[in-house]
Amino acid sequence: FPLKKSSVWRTPFPNWTYGVSMNFLSSFGKELETVFIVSGVSAVRGTAPEGAHTEGTFPIGVLVETADGCKCDRCWSFSTVGKHTEDGGFLCERCRKILGE
Repeated sequence: FPLKKSSVWRTPFPNWTYGVSMNFLSSFGKELETVFIVSGVSAVRGTAPEGAHTEGTFPIGVLVETADGCKCDRCWSFSTVGKHTEDGGFLCERCRKILGE
């Protein structure tokens, strides 16, 4: 399965099965973006698409793509949800909540 808008990840446990790896990744939910330090991640069951990085017979493919949206001036994450500031910047929804806006 490809990880959308992410960096390369390989489990340190080569004997893990596909299902266990998928369940492990999915257990992180939205926190997976923080783990990979990326703007978005999708864990998808299926064949890795054209251009995805795969490692031998290991059942994980990784596809890195350009993120959608605007770059947040505070956290540098790209987001399609947020607010443009008066000075021409952008704050994502997460940072707006943290700042109490």
